[in-house]
This record gives sequence, structure tokens and C-alpha cells, in this order.
Amino acid sequence: MTVNRYFRAGFWRGCFFAAACLLGAGCTSIPKVQAVAGSPLARLVIENRTNYEWNVTATSESGKTSSVRLDPRATVALSLPAGGYQVEQSTHAGVPDGRPLVRTLPIVLAAGVSYRWPLRTLLADESALIP
Repeated sequence: MTVNRYFRAGFWRGCFFAAACLLGAGCTSIPKVQAVAGSPLARLVIENRTNYEWNVTATSESGKTSSVRLDPRATVALSLPAGGYQVEQSTHAGVPDGRPLVRTLPIVLAAGVSYRWPLRTLLADESALIP
């Protein structure tokens, strides 16, 4: 019978210790995480659906520019702060007659929204377009 008495005492001590640990862990506080200040971003996916190389430059209303060069049939994703932009898209190479194709237009990007921008021309080979 002495074995049972020690077993019971050890069992209850283990239960008490486990309960104390769980209660102690439940009473501790979780440190607060501070949000990082910054501009919310919009996602702009640019798809080159031509056989030409393109340069795309987005200039924000504050004057900051983001530029990207797209190889033929390439896709690039940009994360830009929400707001208004002047975008210039121009061919870099590959146009049959050698003259650049340039287009400038204003766009407005909203935070948390994803935009898809396909680059196409009338000179593109329609049979090889990306679906």
C-alpha cells in the first residue's frame, strides 16, 4: 500500500503543477504589435502581349517615378501607392518599321485593388496572343 500512497501524492503534485502552469500562461499579456505607417498599395499587373519590348513609366502626382522594361510576351507586377499617375508606355525594340510607339495617359489606382493592363498593338501577331 505504500506504493499507491506515493503514486497518488506524485500524481496530484503533477496535476497541481500542470494546472499552475496553464493558469500562469493564461494570465500573461500578449505584447501589442504596432502597425507600420505607410501608404496603402495597389497592384498593377502589366502583360506584354506583343513581340516588342516595352518601357512603362508611371509618375505619381508627387513626382515619384516607377519604371519597368518588359520583354516580348512577359508579365510584370508592380505594387504602387494609391493615387493618380501619368503613365507613358513606349516600344523599346521590335517594331517592324523601327519607329517607337508612344502613348501617355492618366490613371487613378485605389488601395487594395489589383489591376491588369494588357499591352497590345494592331501590329501584333494575333495568332500568338496569350490566352
